[in-house]
Amino acid sequence: MTNLEQLPNELLLLCFVYLDFYSIYEIFFHLNLRFNQLIRYRTKIHLHLPSIPSGKFFQFCYQLKQYIETTENYPCILVAESKYKLKLILEDEFFTESFSKLRSLILSNVDCQTVGFIIFDCPTKLYENLERLSLLNNVTEYDRKSRYNIEWLCNNLISSKMKSLKYLKLNIKHYKSESHFNLNFDEFTMENKSISNLETLIIGYSGYHTYTIVSFETLTEKLLLRLSNLKNLLIDFLEFENYCMAYGRTLPSTTDIISNVPSSLQYVKIEVEGDGSDPDDEKIVTTFLRNFFLNSNPSDKRIVKIIFIDNSDSF
Repeated sequence: MTNLEQLPNELLLLCFVYLDFYSIYEIFFHLNLRFNQLIRYRTKIHLHLPSIPSGKFFQFCYQLKQYIETTENYPCILVAESKYKLKLILEDEFFTESFSKLRSLILSNVDCQTVGFIIFDCPTKLYENLERLSLLNNVTEYDRKSRYNIEWLCNNLISSKMKSLKYLKLNIKHYKSESHFNLNFDEFTMENKSISNLETLIIGYSGYHTYTIVSFETLTEKLLLRLSNLKNLLIDFLEFENYCMAYGRTLPSTTDIISNVPSSLQYVKIEVEGDGSDPDDEKIVTTFLRNFFLNSNPSDKRIVKIIFIDNSDSF
């Protein structure tokens, strides 16, 4: 029977992919010279904060800092499921250098104020190097009067301030209830137009219940204007009903609408609700949206998927 030490380095590294760095460090580091070398120079640091016991948290962070200083192997992915451990390491100047080169941040159960502060105002300056940001479950806005409210946060995340951000996933929860949160991007104006480097934008689709809604008007008149490099757009809940009602049952031709669809766009997946009891509603809505996204270059190989959700039972 083969034991781990008999496996070649390549297979050991594949095994390490399924473990967070705390587990790798606790189990294999200091085991022998071979494992030390593999961990030091060939293992990426994927740090999953919930897996670190609270009683060992500071001790491990101190060991991690020493490890980073000697190996120059910096954390590339950080996962947090609450704000407490996250703030302890990112707000402390002692760890500034250790996390200044962080590439990916995955957050759940945090408020917008915490997200805004750690990205834009902490000594780590995550806005300079962060390439991927996922705001998943229970990301809330507690105080709309706060500087770091959701409109402020979105305005800065989807802008040139995020110098390296290519991937953004948003799932925002209403600050008072379980109701849906309408992302209006109120700070997105023609006078305040800051082009983002984003290539992938996902609103919803977090694997959790989707709370976030974007209207068709907001998407076309505000959001797409900033996303000239966008390649992938996924929206779990596009509010289209009000747009339809404004025109009755006859929607305007997509050639009459300034689409602002970036030419770089390659993949679109959108879920939209409508009245399934009306046999024409699904066809009208899906055809209009498909033509809208293909209008800028109909001969392109752009993939457009429109998923129609029947909400007739809610009437």
